[in-house]
Formats: sequence, structure tokens, C-alpha cells
Amino acid sequence: MDPNTPPFVPSLPTPLKMPEDQNNAESKETLKQLMTLQAKQMDRSSMLIKQQNIGHLPAKELPVFTGAAFDCLVFVIAFDSIISTNVLSNRDTLYIFFYLCKCPVEQRQMERLQVH
Repeated sequence: MDPNTPPFVPSLPTPLKMPEDQNNAESKETLKQLMTLQAKQMDRSSMLIKQQNIGHLPAKELPVFTGAAFDCLVFVIAFDSIISTNVLSNRDTLYIFFYLCKCPVEQRQMERLQVH
């Protein structure tokens, strides 16, 4: 290594010079393409937001048991699939069960089924 050697300075390539008319026309075309792409992106984003807003499923209706014998099996199956699998404690499950039963229940029967 010679200490008298000048430091290395990389040379930058010179940019291609285009005629003013061609450069201006290309930049306008590029700008139009960018604006078109941005408009398409905004349209697709708004369509996606609309789709997400209407894509929600309706909530499951809680079954209500009125005491009819024919409705008992349907009520039990619906109650098991909606309530008992999602509620952690037996006490809460029993509370919801009594809330959804609209059939007449004597006070003695409720006290007998009450969880302590």
C-alpha cells in the first residue's frame, strides 16, 4: 500500500437524458397509471369493508321451553349445543335453564333442584 495513492472515489453513472417532451409524456402516463391503481385499490378496500359488515351471521336464538312434550327433545338438544357447552359452571347452567323454562314449576321443585 502506497500512502501517496489518492483515495478511491467511485464515479456515479450519468443519468440518461431524455428529450423534454418524451420525459414529460412518460411521467404523465406513469402518474395516470398510479392514480388508476390507487382508485382501484380504494374501490376494492371499500368493497371489502362492505363485505365484512354484511358478512356477520345472525346470533343463535335461545330456545324457550313452554312445557309442551313435543318441544322437550328440541329444547334439550338446542340447550346442550348452545348453553351447556359454553357455560363453565353447573350453577350458571341451571340458572339459564330455569330462565329459559317458561312452563309452570312449583316452588318446591325449584328448591329441590337448586345447587348449593
